[in-house]
Amino acid sequence: MPERHADGPAWVAIIPALVTLAVTLYQIQRPSLWRDEGATLAAVHRSLPQLLSMLGHTDVVNGAYYALMWFVTRAAGTSALALRFPSAAGMAVAAGVTAALGRRLVSTRAGLAAGLVFAALPSVTWYAQDARSYALVTALATIASYLLVRSMAAAAGRRRRWLAGYGASVAALGLGNIFALLLIPAHGLTLALWARRQRAAGADAPPAPGGYAPVVRGWLAASVAAVAVTSPVMVISVGQRGEVSWLKRLDAAQAASVHQLLGPSALAALVLLVIVATLAFCALRGRLATDMPSCLLALSLPWLLLPPAVLLAASAVHPVYSLRYIMFCAPAAVLLAGAGLASLGWAGGVAGLALIVLVALPGQATDRRVGSHSENLRQLSHLVAVYSRPGDALLFPRLNDHEFEAAYPSPYRRLRDVGLAQTPTQSVTLLGTAAPTQVIRGRLAAVDRLWAIETGNERGHVPLLTGLGFRLTHRWTVTGIWLELYTRPS
Repeated sequence: MPERHADGPAWVAIIPALVTLAVTLYQIQRPSLWRDEGATLAAVHRSLPQLLSMLGHTDVVNGAYYALMWFVTRAAGTSALALRFPSAAGMAVAAGVTAALGRRLVSTRAGLAAGLVFAALPSVTWYAQDARSYALVTALATIASYLLVRSMAAAAGRRRRWLAGYGASVAALGLGNIFALLLIPAHGLTLALWARRQRAAGADAPPAPGGYAPVVRGWLAASVAAVAVTSPVMVISVGQRGEVSWLKRLDAAQAASVHQLLGPSALAALVLLVIVATLAFCALRGRLATDMPSCLLALSLPWLLLPPAVLLAASAVHPVYSLRYIMFCAPAAVLLAGAGLASLGWAGGVAGLALIVLVALPGQATDRRVGSHSENLRQLSHLVAVYSRPGDALLFPRLNDHEFEAAYPSPYRRLRDVGLAQTPTQSVTLLGTAAPTQVIRGRLAAVDRLWAIETGNERGHVPLLTGLGFRLTHRWTVTGIWLELYTRPS
């Protein structure tokens, strides 16, 4: 039986949730919006029918998130705080539900410790301060796991309600990130381990009411229903698979990046040390069943290990792995860490938690730098605003770099984009379509001042300008982006 404790005091979940919300809201507007957040704004800066039409052509995997943010931005605006607050709230919910899971599976102390470790992770702050779906997906994964645990100990009537909620949360999980549906086989393995443990323990282990078979059948039905709900997105996304062409094939660096779920190397090593040392120490003392119960291990280990392993293995054939796609696995690690800290007693647990927080502080500070989210698009737009003139031309040699413009559009509005054939709304795409080379060169014939924004290895070489008489007047470098002003005598 996976449940060990009743719900217990509500503060066990509320405190980590409030702490996480406070930590993630601190300086949430300081980091500049980055490329992916620009994509979010590019999607929601259109009418709802236009947005739904766009999803049939591009980015359907983010459709549910874009629809949510369409309503958020209509109600709260498009400031960094408004855009990122849903993610911060999602991580707060994830912290609270993680604490509730630790409380039910181990103890009050373990649940509180797990929730507070979650709040300390720099990776939690990074994704909580990012206007994308990954924080909300993490919250949904913890909710689904909690509902699964509750269904195991419920009577038949209540079990159906818990599993109905489970199916709804998994469906929402898949609409947020189709790769997060890997939680389903992880939960299947959890159920198998719980059932095996019951059979091994025999009469010493109280079974779930009515046995495990009804739970497994209900879980399977809920999972099938969730997959059915998300299947249209899966089918459409196959035709849009070119949108993940930026992903790389599996290499050593990718495999090693999994530790970043827990933050920088030192912090990840410390959290893993707490987990491993606790397992070893409890086994030696004969307290493994008390401090690291099998129900906790059966839930946390498949959740933590199976999704990354599947995506990494698949990337050896076709690239599908990114750290952001497995962020929903982080709560599984902190559940184990929380149980480890709890096994040290109140004094030892507090000391261990303080050490984790101390080691996490540099990462927390780093994640709040202005340019911590890859690109400092705020500074880029400021330079455009200061040095451009009305009527200047604008060229993005790479179409996808229009996300920079979408993040901070105001300074770009007075520039004439010579590279677009159709705007995003005209083309029913996220960023518009590129004009043919000869059309762009024809437009440049009447241009004296041109702003080019370049990224990638081909920076400094714009073949479109060859033979048109332009010369590079100035270049600014902003977090790897080249902002260049080309001029030509009238």
